[in-house]
Amino acid sequence: MRRLHALPYVLLAILCLAVQLSTARAGVSYTGDIDPADPADWNRSTDGYVGKTDDGTYAVSP
Repeated sequence: MRRLHALPYVLLAILCLAVQLSTARAGVSYTGDIDPADPADWNRSTDGYVGKTDDGTYAVSP
């Protein structure tokens, strides 16, 4: 019977931990030849090119 009394506390603890987790975000900077031109529009299915026809840089920082 004591296990049933602990269940709401366990669920509350899991909920509190889940609320504290956030999506990771990184800073992105770029210069020069980037294709597509705005990396903010890139997603996981985008084929992005840096320096394809000219000098270019793409940096990701935490």
